[in-house]
Amino acid sequence: MRALLITLAASALALSAVLAVAQDAPPANPFADDAAAAAAGKVIYDSTCAGCHGGGGIGGAGLPLNRTLSRAADEAGIFRIIREGVADTKMPAFPALSDENTWRIVSYISSLGASPGAPTPLVAAANGGAGAQFFFGRGGCTACHEIDGLGHDLASDLSAIGLKPAADIRNALKHEPIPRRFVTVTMAQGPRLSGFVRGEDLSTLHLKQPDGKLAILAKANIRSIADANPLLPLAMSDTEIDDLVAYLSQRKARNLAETAKLLPTSVLSYARIAAPDFRNWVTHRGGLEGGNFSTLPGISAATASRLQARWSAQLGDGATAATPLVVDGVIYVAGAAGNVYAFDAQSGIPIWHFERRPVLENPSPMGGNRGVAVLEGRVFVGTADNKLIALDASSGRQLWERQTGSTLDGTAMTGAPLALRTRVVTGVAGAGPKARGWLEASDPVTGKSLWRFDTVPQNAAGAMTAAMGAYEAQNVTLYWSTTRASDDGANSDAIIALNANSGAMTWSHKLQPGAGGDSVVLADRNKRALLLHLGRDGLLTILDRMTAKPVLTQSLSKERVATPSLSFDRSSDVLYAGLGKAVAAVDSRTGKVLWRSAMIAEVRGLLATRGGAVFATLADGQAVALDAKGGKLLWNFRAAGPMAGTPVSYAVNGKQFVAVTAGNMLYAFALPS
Repeated sequence: MRALLITLAASALALSAVLAVAQDAPPANPFADDAAAAAAGKVIYDSTCAGCHGGGGIGGAGLPLNRTLSRAADEAGIFRIIREGVADTKMPAFPALSDENTWRIVSYISSLGASPGAPTPLVAAANGGAGAQFFFGRGGCTACHEIDGLGHDLASDLSAIGLKPAADIRNALKHEPIPRRFVTVTMAQGPRLSGFVRGEDLSTLHLKQPDGKLAILAKANIRSIADANPLLPLAMSDTEIDDLVAYLSQRKARNLAETAKLLPTSVLSYARIAAPDFRNWVTHRGGLEGGNFSTLPGISAATASRLQARWSAQLGDGATAATPLVVDGVIYVAGAAGNVYAFDAQSGIPIWHFERRPVLENPSPMGGNRGVAVLEGRVFVGTADNKLIALDASSGRQLWERQTGSTLDGTAMTGAPLALRTRVVTGVAGAGPKARGWLEASDPVTGKSLWRFDTVPQNAAGAMTAAMGAYEAQNVTLYWSTTRASDDGANSDAIIALNANSGAMTWSHKLQPGAGGDSVVLADRNKRALLLHLGRDGLLTILDRMTAKPVLTQSLSKERVATPSLSFDRSSDVLYAGLGKAVAAVDSRTGKVLWRSAMIAEVRGLLATRGGAVFATLADGQAVALDAKGGKLLWNFRAAGPMAGTPVSYAVNGKQFVAVTAGNMLYAFALPS
């Protein structure tokens, strides 16, 4: 078979096996044999379910419900499907239905003559080994599907398909219907392309080609688009079907030990991170030095007032604090709880989405996830329950994960990872008497821990490290700021320097109590290596990186700054600082404030640009642009939710964009075409 497009027909009774394994069954139907409940259920069914499953459950776009239900073992299974939906089908979840109304629908469906059916058993003589050989060999199933990373992502990942009943797997081998459109595209100039349409709008087409590569095509450059017949499965004998069902039924989980061995298609090399092209935004703060400054000049102080929202996208449930990354026209961003999304950075068309629910809830909830890291072909994200996860940057499918610590101690990996040549560095947020800070370096290929630096002794807590640090390649040194610790030791409210290869401490510089825990910026002036830090006490501290001795200390705010933010222009030595409800421009050579612009809400993130526009995100959901020369307001936009991340700027096909997250949304802005 050249393609195995597992497509389960939309059905309110197609049991989600993953949820069945992960969750306890709901209680027994409290309305069993209650005719009044069934009548009430019919009213709800007619307004909610009949559009797909037909009046009286006779069927339609969804399967009929007035007969044996082979996929539901009991009424509890029907209940769960209605509430949770079914992955990889058109059956949505209905979480807003109350338990009582859901059971009333179940009672009505049961009254139609529906009866739970026993799972279809496997053929006793079936040979799973032969099925595996067929899947990876003559059947050609890997042309569309993958198992443990072997194959393509044109269709479903079948690594855990065995969680579904054998009857569902057998029915899916018929490949009816094929859910995706297969086309041949003739370009005005260039080659003819074929593949599955993975997304499109009026101006852009995403084409997933048979080799697994995604082509992002401007429709203005397309001469014609013609429907074509996809590669259909080979005819299979009954024995081959039995063997294939037997093999796929054995697949209960994605084998991360195997997927970790894979070499994904390269997306972003370390060399491009170390010397970034600012058409991309390759780290949480733009570059390893942490400057949070864009050299793109297209959006200037003269043109910023003309900015328009070009697209927006939802990031699931829960607010995010993420700063997006952009690599070669693809934007990667974290949602809440460790979800990750990839979008076409020009059009906003979704490319992939990775979703993960925390195993354990944190007893001391942290803020939203601050972002991801990208290195080679992998995307790295930390989760609220302290897992470090690597995803394939092209498909979003999981490669490996590692538990870094217990969630029950009040810690959570909310910070964005920092990707270096041979390691990924992560910190941790936390609250409570058991929450201890740490920094850890992990092997990006396997996830193995290379070293771990605990900021406080075992009997202490605090000195957390969630805010992004900076890296100096020449001296192989990491610089990080820590929060207050219970023992008020050397690493409490401090800037620390660590050897990135070993994790050994080079030096520690104490800050004022309560001042630490935010980003640092590296700068060089007159052949002197400097570090800039803005504390929560409003104090600007500039250190000599070699000696850890202060070069300058200057108070920029008389009030405490809850979320200080920095953007540094190396060409002018001007530092732009978020100071509570104000943005200030500061001459970093003297500490002199050049201008100060009042805001009506807390400043959460700053981005200065070569064009002379300074962008800020505010806690009340506003994105603003200020004139870098005097702080004059040039532009503002009110989003649908509060902002906690930092703006970024990037360019695609010569057009400059600014992107921000707000609530559970991502917005991208650009000048009119």
